[in-house]
Amino acid sequence: MVCFRPKTVALANGLASAMSDACANDHIGYDQSNRYGVIKMVRKYGSMKAIKEKTEADCSSLVRGCCIQNGFDPGDFATSGEAAKLEATGKFEKRQSVSANTVLYNGDVLVTKTSGHTVIVVSGNSRSASNSQSAAPVTSKTAKSSAQKKSSAVAGTYKTSTDCYMRNGAGKQNTSMVVLEQGTEVKCYGYYSEYQGVKWLYVQVTYRGVKYTGFVSERVLNKQ
Repeated sequence: MVCFRPKTVALANGLASAMSDACANDHIGYDQSNRYGVIKMVRKYGSMKAIKEKTEADCSSLVRGCCIQNGFDPGDFATSGEAAKLEATGKFEKRQSVSANTVLYNGDVLVTKTSGHTVIVVSGNSRSASNSQSAAPVTSKTAKSSAQKKSSAVAGTYKTSTDCYMRNGAGKQNTSMVVLEQGTEVKCYGYYSEYQGVKWLYVQVTYRGVKYTGFVSERVLNKQ
């Protein structure tokens, strides 16, 4: 995976805000066959937050839509060609490879090196300067699986009701990422997967100096 970091703090914050608003807007769904819907809607309404009609996106068209909201269009792309398109805009620093120790900042655009997936970071370190050393390093670990569903009803802050596992996917058959102590506060942005009738929320938490994003069973979470 590679990282494209916006050259300016304003653009970084703008991209992160657009992606956060898109994730929170239940009018925006996921469907690769209708992936251009979000492009049409963000041009019509001006922002992800303002979209009031049901529409669809996939990961790459949503990243493009966030760029459009921020005043530039890198052009049509899938993940396989995204890196070249982003570089051509001149809006980003030189690409860098991502490892487990890479420091991530809000607004960073991440894309797999071959066809796969892309995201905009919304819960990393805050950008306070245009250089890449604007905040203290934090190690990040993300689940191997992606969430399959989204609902605003499950979004919110939760606390663990007991010591529990965060896992790489929904269900106890998935490997553990970390054991969270009882009372640990985690954040869910509305994404989850189901396994055998149980929701496994896709949550984020910074725990003992590491930023984790993974799955925790709804059975051990109390909404705050």
